Amino acid sequence: MRYAILNEFFPDVEKKLNRVAKKCVKHGNPFTFEVEGEEIRKMMVDGNEHHYKFTIVNVEGTAKIDNWECIAVLEIHSAGNVIRRINTEIELPERFKHTENVCEHCNSKRFRNNLYVIHNVETDEWKQVGGSCLSLYTGGLSLEYVAAYLDGITELEENDGFVPSGCKHYYPVEEVLGYATEIVDKIGYYNANSDHPTKVSVTYMTIFDDKDKAIDELNKDLKKLGVWFTKKDFFKKETEDKVKGMIEYYLSLKPDTEFIHNIQVMLTEGYVLSKGIGFLAYLPEGYNKYLKIEKDRAEREKAAANTQFFGEVGKRYRGQSIKAVNQIASWQNDFGVTHVYKITLDNDAVLTWKSSTCLYLENGEDFDKIDFSVKAHTEYRGQKQTEVTRCKVSKKKVKKEPIAAQTDTYSDVMDALDLAFGA
Repeated sequence: MRYAILNEFFPDVEKKLNRVAKKCVKHGNPFTFEVEGEEIRKMMVDGNEHHYKFTIVNVEGTAKIDNWECIAVLEIHSAGNVIRRINTEIELPERFKHTENVCEHCNSKRFRNNLYVIHNVETDEWKQVGGSCLSLYTGGLSLEYVAAYLDGITELEENDGFVPSGCKHYYPVEEVLGYATEIVDKIGYYNANSDHPTKVSVTYMTIFDDKDKAIDELNKDLKKLGVWFTKKDFFKKETEDKVKGMIEYYLSLKPDTEFIHNIQVMLTEGYVLSKGIGFLAYLPEGYNKYLKIEKDRAEREKAAANTQFFGEVGKRYRGQSIKAVNQIASWQNDFGVTHVYKITLDNDAVLTWKSSTCLYLENGEDFDKIDFSVKAHTEYRGQKQTEVTRCKVSKKKVKKEPIAAQTDTYSDVMDALDLAFGA
């Protein structure tokens, strides 16, 4: 039989099952139980739905000696018998729901709290017997053994799928990442040292069943930022697609750090406790950085694909219009300082120039024309570049504003002087 035991209860249940197994070995009866795994179940507790983790146990065994198997214990009441099953896989005859308090072995009729239903696996005979006759009838099936066996089975039956109030909740990682994504995309990521850590904001949205209350708490925490959230900021369809991409990205990484290892475990399991929310709260920030890097790379590749070499190696060119000038490197050597410039022409051709000349790049767009000789054609990260030498760069001419004509008259000047000196 398979049973689902809440993880918090399983250690105690396991101890009891181990005791039963030892008694079964003592009486020569097979009894085994194995843990098949864990399972998350969504259940209604205290009027709210939450996810809980169960340990799935498969139990096999029987209370049987000399072909007689104890099937159930009957608690005798005037209104009928309460049946506590030991073997749930066999159908119990209806008559045992209402029987007189009689042992069908010794035929004695007297007050008993319990009667024991036994079944012969070879002849299919059924009897109810008292505790005193149980061991006699079965050749050694003792009350102690049956009680221990029943105790273990009862423990499993009572705890199968049972969840009391106050047990640990498990939260779906896709739900947590959805809240984290919508918060980070709107206001950015804040670490644990901030006045409003992102993990706290995500925790509000995750653990509160009443989402209106969760948003109120979130807004109270973020009031210093002057940012307000509404329900329209959450539960967006596009967020679901982004979360799926995010999970695929993090699962594809090499687990070469503890952080990556931990989040891959959480993502693979699909559920986290509240203490795991902080790990997941950072993931949208890291994923956004990855998306930006990929976007920049794609733009560079696109731009590189459109570039062409300029001119012929060995030839000199004059008066080529400049779009932009950037210094990409410089270093000190025995002869002074060497600078490396990246010069983009109006036709988007890229020139690279290594020189000791300092261009004083206050504004790369101030340069106008360039004369140069083509030294070589090379490629860097897929971009075609033309190495040049013997360069002469000119700046754009700045037009000077004409000085305004003097229009003041002699009398205007004298009036100003009189005013200044109080004449």
